[in-house]
Amino acid sequence: MSRQEAALELRRRILQVVAQFPGIHVRLLARMLDRSQAITDYHVTSLLEARLLRAERMDAYLRLYPPASQQPLDATERVTLGMLRERQVLHIALFLLLQARRCRHAEIARGTGLGKSLLSFHLDKMVANGLVRSRDEQYFLADPDLVRRLLASHQPVPDLREEFSDLWDALYD
Repeated sequence: MSRQEAALELRRRILQVVAQFPGIHVRLLARMLDRSQAITDYHVTSLLEARLLRAERMDAYLRLYPPASQQPLDATERVTLGMLRERQVLHIALFLLLQARRCRHAEIARGTGLGKSLLSFHLDKMVANGLVRSRDEQYFLADPDLVRRLLASHQPVPDLREEFSDLWDALYD
């Protein structure tokens, strides 16, 4: 296979992975493709310039999405989906979906096994981005139907789905 053919094949694979897992960040994409960050960045930049992908910066991550014409997600859906691509955020969201009620910090920490400070960091981020709300020192999903719908239609990457298979199965199987 020539160098040009290999580059086209990699770009095709990038487009496939992004279509399957919209909101994926570039580092995770590189790991899934077993490519270096630099090579992945190079090809992602080319695809962005050709408008075959779109990207949004969210916290420290560059999140990738198919063009709106291929997958019309509104801003709230993109933010929510992008957040759900993070391991701890997904774990917290799945826990809160299963509880279907407001939960105190300590209960979420016990249920997820996350340390108090790490949990606080992620809950604060989830509140700031509108995924979670807090009232009377209790946390709950702002729109559980949206989270459930997005997770059903845009499943987590295989590693995360496997890691949280018990929670996933309780919700969707």
